[in-house]
Amino acid sequence: DKLIKIWSTRTQRLYRTLRGHVSDICDLAVSVDNRFLASAGNDLDIRLWWLHNGHPVVVLTGHQATISRVTFGLALNADLSHSLVSIGMDGTTRIWRVSSGGEYMGCTTYSTSEDSAPGGPAARE
Repeated sequence: DKLIKIWSTRTQRLYRTLRGHVSDICDLAVSVDNRFLASAGNDLDIRLWWLHNGHPVVVLTGHQATISRVTFGLALNADLSHSLVSIGMDGTTRIWRVSSGGEYMGCTTYSTSEDSAPGGPAARE
């Protein structure tokens, strides 16, 4: 139904419904600091949400086919930015960077075709 529903395990009641995707949702991920929720949909969008209030942060676009996986990396750098990795059926893996305040900071794309390797000529910013 294109919705993300967050339930309370304590009360077993619906806590919040997130709306924004226009197609089925394929994957969800929560950042290690529980600040963000990322959702990937068949609409080719990745949506980032504030987990504490359910408000949208940013919509990340660029995949040309269904996004099959989305996951957060650790925020190990000095600015505490978050890395979000997405894998698409378009043959690309993208590493998105988002600040701890929710500001989009860029994306690096890697082709997963046989003639390229991460960091090689197929990597582009």
